Amino acid sequence: MELSTSEIRQFKQLYRTKFGIELDNKTAKYKLLKLIRQMYVIYQPITDEQLEAYKAKNENEDISDETVKSE
Repeated sequence: MELSTSEIRQFKQLYRTKFGIELDNKTAKYKLLKLIRQMYVIYQPITDEQLEAYKAKNENEDISDETVKSE
């Protein structure tokens, strides 16, 4: 993935505002690419199969939680 000069400059400004640290272009590009990759990995929609598995698991846990509470 290629980043434009303006994107790197914008990231450097945000980083300086948030952390008070001035980054050089090479470090800023590295950190920005790393952040983009992390967001890509974390922020992915779940599939219908994953949603159904999640719902089924939580239904089972809810039932066992109610059983424990009533005892």
